[in-house]
Amino acid sequence: MSPSGRWSDLAPRVLSGLAMAVLGIGAVWAGGWVFDGLICAVAGLMIWEAARMFQSAGAVPLGVAGAVGLAVALVAPDAVLIGLFAAMAGAAALLAGRDRALLAVFAVWIMLGSYATVHLRGEAGAGWLVWLVLVVVVSDVAGYFA
Repeated sequence: MSPSGRWSDLAPRVLSGLAMAVLGIGAVWAGGWVFDGLICAVAGLMIWEAARMFQSAGAVPLGVAGAVGLAVALVAPDAVLIGLFAAMAGAAALLAGRDRALLAVFAVWIMLGSYATVHLRGEAGAGWLVWLVLVVVVSDVAGYFA
């Protein structure tokens, strides 16, 4: 690999990291439906990406179901959560191309983590979540060098 080619994608990575930080911090600060909507969209994207890694025939529907399911979970009574997350796990397992149980677990982890993130913003406040977003973005950019 040539020296100039070795770092050729550094600038796009730094710029995407900055864009993620600005978007994340802006949504955290705005709170409310802006923040909740971003978290739902990101959860859907993470489920879509996981489904693609597991060669799921229904990656797009799973991602959409994850985003919509999380939105419902945020407004539904707590008693509904187990059913929503179980339905997401079942759908992921049915549509997975390989490692069905593992994709089901990942889908539930993504849903739980996203649900907890929304509640963390409400409980701990915007400052703590901004710090968390910055740590994630810096880690992502720093991972480039590892």
